[in-house]
Amino acid sequence: MPRRSALSIDAAAVLIVSVAICCCASQLHFMTALVPLIIALRLLAWRRIVPGDWPAELLFFACCTAIGAFNDWSTVDRHGVYRYLVPTYWPALTTIPLWMLLFWGQILRFVATLAEALRALPGGVRFSAPRLALQLAIVALTRWQIHLHFADPLRSWLPFALALALYLVVLAPGARTWTLIVLAAIVGPAVEIAYIRLAHLHHYQLGVIGGVPIWIALWWVLGTLIWCDLARWIQAGARRCGRVIGGAV
Repeated sequence: MPRRSALSIDAAAVLIVSVAICCCASQLHFMTALVPLIIALRLLAWRRIVPGDWPAELLFFACCTAIGAFNDWSTVDRHGVYRYLVPTYWPALTTIPLWMLLFWGQILRFVATLAEALRALPGGVRFSAPRLALQLAIVALTRWQIHLHFADPLRSWLPFALALALYLVVLAPGARTWTLIVLAAIVGPAVEIAYIRLAHLHHYQLGVIGGVPIWIALWWVLGTLIWCDLARWIQAGARRCGRVIGGAV
């Protein structure tokens, strides 16, 4: 699939929903209808361009949604690191609106698409168990620390700064990856600021950067780097499964 076409499709989906969030985040019925519609249209556009990759794309998008939704649910509902301020249908089940849980799939898919378009996936490296183990350890340790210290002015962000430094030194991202790093550092927090200030979507403690805490600004960079690397391996597995499904059908 041409990288520009893929990026245009996913960027449009994220942009449309983001504008809707800034204008209508508190309109539960509207957002609950809009987000699945935009995602369905996005998937249909993808299918028209690359029909052979359809099963693999569905599997990969489902993985993006499951990973993004679980991370947000765990952070918000299990550990109370931050909170959503907009209505939801079943607050006893989750305080996160279901449309936001679904939108996380599109966000993660867009980040992976952006990395592919920039050719920013880390330096042509192949699958490596030690590399994977290090990345998963970084995710586990930083998440554990933020669950404990999200209200601490220093310990909330210091583990993320150290983890990012470790990633950059040990895993040594290539020159093209720095474009992705700069975009993640600027665009990620900027979009969150818009969600917080314009939409009143959610609230963090220690939101010193327009409502965004330092650890989130660092996590946008670190999380983007790790996710783009892991996404390659998830996509490879989805393609293998997709070929099996396609052959069976």
